[in-house]
Amino acid sequence: VALGFGLWAALWMIGWPLPLIPASSGASHGVLMVDGVLASLIGIERAVALERRVFYAAPLVTALGAISLVFTGNLTTAFSIVTVGALLLLLNFAVILRRQPAVHTAVHLIGAGCLVGGNLLGVLNYDIPFLIPLWGSFLVLLLAGERLELTRIRRMSLSGWLTFG
Repeated sequence: VALGFGLWAALWMIGWPLPLIPASSGASHGVLMVDGVLASLIGIERAVALERRVFYAAPLVTALGAISLVFTGNLTTAFSIVTVGALLLLLNFAVILRRQPAVHTAVHLIGAGCLVGGNLLGVLNYDIPFLIPLWGSFLVLLLAGERLELTRIRRMSLSGWLTFG
């Protein structure tokens, strides 16, 4: 749902003659795609890895926040809900770091912290350009953490670590 309406909002923003929906704005597009799609999918992936139902709360709440935006168009409410979901995702990553202390899990945790920070700025009604660096950092740090995790298969050289740092 969030992916479809996120794409709808993007096309509406660039001028396609689409019917207006409650979530037709740049802010809506960001919340729908970053929180509604990516944070929800990443949250599901981590909940599966953590093997307990309670950890599914994070992706459920971020998805509910996105769905509330689609049907109400209320950005303040949506930001409040997805921020709770992002905090739960941050807690999930903290559990993972405690269970498996490693550089890549710490990078994931920092990335989730960036998501929380960006969403908190949204709750405080900051303009979207202020949120984008934090949301972008969330995505970049998660990808970087995944790449680091892959280095467990093949040891990274000193020059590789220096390049990453």
